[in-house]
Amino acid sequence: MTGLAVRLFGPLEVVDGAGRVLDPGTRKQRTLLAMLALEPGRVVSLDRLIDELWAGEPPAGATRTLQAYIAHLRRVLEPDRPPRTPPELLLTRDPGYLLAVAPGRVDLWRFTAGADEGRRALARGAHAEALEALDRALGEWR
Repeated sequence: MTGLAVRLFGPLEVVDGAGRVLDPGTRKQRTLLAMLALEPGRVVSLDRLIDELWAGEPPAGATRTLQAYIAHLRRVLEPDRPPRTPPELLLTRDPGYLLAVAPGRVDLWRFTAGADEGRRALARGAHAEALEALDRALGEWR
């Protein structure tokens, strides 16, 4: 996995391992990246991506357009990848694509983990621990 971080909990941001904010491109390309980041390390089917990107009414060339979005996002996410070498971050896997990042690299998943930890601490009566976990979770919001 990579140093790439995806921030969904607030305005979408993608940050590379050097701390640079990357520009994913158009609204649909940003939406595509967000959809993949909601399922880090898991395949999201081509049919689901197309259906959600075009709200159930895809244009005739939706598959080709989606492939072009993927190609653009690969160039953004791995700008130094040599031509004709396999990508490491945005992978083609039957029946669709996956973003090869650990859930901990996506702020929404860190928030969820912190909120769950806080709830468990509250259930045990560990109020100081709960406050710390919930504050840490809330700190993910930008």
